[in-house]
Amino acid sequence: MARIIYNPAEYVNEMDLGGAMFWTMDLDDFRGDKCNEGKFPLINTAKDIVNGKEPSTKPTTTRTTPTTTPKPDQTDTAGSYCLYSKEKQIYANVSNNCQSYYECLTTPSGKQITVSRKCPTPLIYSEDKKKCVKEKELNDVQIKCSTKLRFPTTSISSTNCWDPSSFVADTKCRFFTDCSTKQRYECPPDSSFASNLKRCVPQQNVQCWS
Repeated sequence: MARIIYNPAEYVNEMDLGGAMFWTMDLDDFRGDKCNEGKFPLINTAKDIVNGKEPSTKPTTTRTTPTTTPKPDQTDTAGSYCLYSKEKQIYANVSNNCQSYYECLTTPSGKQITVSRKCPTPLIYSEDKKKCVKEKELNDVQIKCSTKLRFPTTSISSTNCWDPSSFVADTKCRFFTDCSTKQRYECPPDSSFASNLKRCVPQQNVQCWS
C-alpha cells in the first residue's frame, strides 16, 4: 500500500518544497490491521522520505519495468549528441539551456537511438550530479548549464599550444584544441567552448573574438 506514496514524497524533495499535506485520512490504514504495514503506513512513509530517512514501511511488491523501447528523438541536434556514443550516456542539452537532456540508448536489436527527456520546471540537468537540479544546488556557480560532450575533428598543428595542458579555442569558440593530445574538437550545436571551464556551454554565455 505504502508504495503509492513513494513518488509523490520524492517529488516534494526534488522540488525543495516545504512539506506535504494529506487531504483525506480515511484512505490510510489508521488501525494498522488491513495491510500488515503498521498504523498510518502512507503518512509515516511520506514523513520518512521527506525527512531524508529510510522509509520504515517498504513496498512488498516490485514494480514491473516496461519492456517497450522509448520513442527516439529523430532531430538532427539530438542525433549529433549520440553520434559517437558506444554505450549508455546522458548529456545536458545546451541548446535549450539544459532544461532537457539526451539519453543515448541501444535497442535490443542493437540500434543506437537518442531519447530526449525534459526536466521539471525550473530545474536544469547537471551532468556532474546526473539528475535535474535547481541551480542553487550546484557548488560551482560558473558551471550551471554545460556539457562535457565534444566531437573529434581533424587534428591540427600545435602552433598555439604553448602549454601542453591547455585548451585553445578558435576565434568563434565552436572548435577547440586539447593541447595534451593535439586533438581538435567541436562543441554541440548552439554551444561554444568556455576555456575557463574546459566545457561547452550555451553560446550566449561565452564571449569570443570576432
